[in-house]
Amino acid sequence: MPAPKIYLGSRDIAGITGVSLRSAQYMMKAMEMKGKTIAKGMTGKVQLVSVDNFVDYVCKQDGSDPKTVKANVMDYIREEKREKHDTSKRAC
Repeated sequence: MPAPKIYLGSRDIAGITGVSLRSAQYMMKAMEMKGKTIAKGMTGKVQLVSVDNFVDYVCKQDGSDPKTVKANVMDYIREEKREKHDTSKRAC
């Protein structure tokens, strides 16, 4: 069974790249213009981009290695999941 695709929002992109949320929204808009995003929600205002499309975009922008960029993105996602899991535990 193939692994489910992972999608990123503007906040995720801001956290990964270290830019402001507004700059991440500009990046998302650029990817939307190229047809790389999907719409989510009833109104379709929430835009998401797959990890692979985001890695391709970043590599075209700064010429970095796709494998290292994808590894950094996956590390960020794992760390974010770990933080959410740790904060959801109740204090005894």
